[in-house]
Amino acid sequence: MLALDTSTRCGSVALVEDGRLVASARHDVPSEHAERLMGLVDQAFAEAGWAKASVDLIGCGLGPGSFTGVRVALATAKGMALGLGVPLVGVGSLRAMAVAAAQPPDALVVALIDARKDEVFWAAYDGGGGECHPPAHVRRGEVARALAALGRPCVVVGEVAGELGDLGAGVSVLTEGGAHALPDAATIARIAAELLALRGADDLDALEPCYVRPPDIHPPRAP
Repeated sequence: MLALDTSTRCGSVALVEDGRLVASARHDVPSEHAERLMGLVDQAFAEAGWAKASVDLIGCGLGPGSFTGVRVALATAKGMALGLGVPLVGVGSLRAMAVAAAQPPDALVVALIDARKDEVFWAAYDGGGGECHPPAHVRRGEVARALAALGRPCVVVGEVAGELGDLGAGVSVLTEGGAHALPDAATIARIAAELLALRGADDLDALEPCYVRPPDIHPPRAP
């Protein structure tokens, strides 16, 4: 299967077979997802020695994150799924980070992504990736209060967490880098395969990005 994510400053692509990562590629130029994503896809297929026609499933990060970035990956994934005639499964970007943290099943994992405008996107999951609090946005200065309202100790992941200072009692932060720092296509591939087995593929027409808050850019008003 093929997985894509461009929901944050990093873009990543992964090819996975039977749960094994076969090839991956990434870039770190946030304003160039549209220009670079298909190059990453081609790079991963060349590394794996696969033909695109061999793909049997596409997974895609749905956000929240960069409004433009989320649309780039989803539009690309939809186009490829339609062209190849394969199923598509969308995966929440915050969920992918929480799953990558590999915490015990009874742990509460909170994933954070920089939302700009002095805010962060956040959501809480159990150690297996089950949603405990849906994706939302909160001002940076209110993150500690939001975590306290969860009512239990938690592990916080996401590179932005290191910029937030003391997050309160009962909160630990995973500060080392890794797939939990930002969404990663390899983790999205794993979750997408599990979701496909549990509830089937997403509808190509109905699948939408997870924006959480209204986009920053709006269509011009009619005169």
